[in-house]
Amino acid sequence: MTALGLFAVDRPSQPLRVNRDIAGITDELAKLGVRFEHLSLAAHKVGDRDSPDILETFEPELGELRDRWGYRAADVIDVHTVTDDAATLRATFLREHTHTDDEARFLVRGTSSFFLHISDEVWRLDCEIGDVLAIPAGIPHWFDAGDRPEFTTIRLFTDPAGWIAAYTGDTIASLFAVTGALATLPVPVA
Repeated sequence: MTALGLFAVDRPSQPLRVNRDIAGITDELAKLGVRFEHLSLAAHKVGDRDSPDILETFEPELGELRDRWGYRAADVIDVHTVTDDAATLRATFLREHTHTDDEARFLVRGTSSFFLHISDEVWRLDCEIGDVLAIPAGIPHWFDAGDRPEFTTIRLFTDPAGWIAAYTGDTIASLFAVTGALATLPVPVA
């Protein structure tokens, strides 16, 4: 289930609040300058298709996102627990970084979490199939799908060079790492 949690940087285990309403999540993220929406993908199956087939399968949605948000390039990240490089990929994304371009992701299989580090707060967005997230250039963030990742995401870029990270050197992401399979955000404690 899609959920957005707000954490203080010094309390990574307990959210201050959690929102599980798509419209509410969209509104909260918009206040941060982050675009979010959920697309219904009932007619699609990803299965074990290779990257070109995945892009072709989702071309109607990708075309619409390109038209609305100005993206010019796309690629696919397809990670299975049995993938030899799953641990290496996780380590790459599980470090706080920024980009000079928007980072947009469209989740088409599995689950994952995005973390946004804004001021003295961390926002965690647990994503499910159909979720589209666009993080503006310059916002420190990281990504995690747990230590047994199972997901396929389409990344969209305005710069055809694609994904280029500028690592911040901050170790905050290690405090928020997801253990096991992606867990549901806990209910805030008063």
